[in-house]
Amino acid sequence: MLSLSSVNLGPSKQHILIKT
Repeated sequence: MLSLSSVNLGPSKQHILIKT
């Protein structure tokens, strides 16, 4: 299953795709 998690790193927001 793939889950998309949003991570806030400092001034930039990144999306990470995690395989679970």
